[in-house]
Formats: sequence, structure tokens, C-alpha cells
Amino acid sequence: MQLETFDQLPMFDTEFINDWILMMDSNVDGQKLILLYSVKRDFLSVPKTYQVVTFQGSDLCPLEYHHLERDDYLSELDEVSLDSEPGWYLLDDNEEGKILLMLTPYNAIEIACAGFQLEMRAYHSANEREALIEYLNAKPDSI
Repeated sequence: MQLETFDQLPMFDTEFINDWILMMDSNVDGQKLILLYSVKRDFLSVPKTYQVVTFQGSDLCPLEYHHLERDDYLSELDEVSLDSEPGWYLLDDNEEGKILLMLTPYNAIEIACAGFQLEMRAYHSANEREALIEYLNAKPDSI
């Protein structure tokens, strides 16, 4: 299996082990997955920036995610090198939805969704928790 890169989401920062938060919300409007992660910087002098992405499900493509250690995940895929570069990958794309893979240096997060939306970017946050609080304060109806 050849991993197909997916460039519709900003690349995450690979310098930190766990600089992201994943949060699932279920309510009368359906399910929503909120992913917040630090964006790759060209220079370390650039302020740390966090991207918020929301993923939605549908009747045809229920929202689902799996989180495993990187090497464990890759060893389950046929003919995929354990040396695969960190990045966003598209595993499946059809009229029902997409299956995306966020492959970090240490983790693999597979997300099945009907669609996604780039939300706000949080600038100058000290860490991912502060960025999440900033997002939730800016969009209190988000969960």
C-alpha cells in the first residue's frame, strides 16, 4: 500500500512529541471531532501557532477515529515502510467520506469523516491547552 499525501490540511509541527489535542463531542446536532495541533514553523522565531480542525460525520460515514503508536499502526498496513515521513495522508476517498491519517513521529491518528472544516488559528498560545481554551472562548457554541 502506497500512502497518498493529503495537502488540504496544514502540516503539523514535528518538533514536539504530543503538541495536539483531540476531543469528541456528541449532541443533538450529531458528532464532531475537534483536533487542535501546532502548525509547522519555517523559523523558530515565528510564534507558535495552533490550527483547529473540526471533523463531521454523516449517516453514510459515521465519525470515527483510532489512535495508536506510529510503529504499531504502520506494521498493520501491508507494504508500508516504518520509515514513512510524518504528515497527512489520504487512505480512502469516496462519495460517503474520507479516511485521513495524521502520522506524527510517535503517533498515528486515523480519522473517518464525511467532511472537515479548518477553523481558527490560535497565535502566541503557550501550549495546546491554552489554544483550546482560546478557541472555545471564541466559539462557545462549538461544543
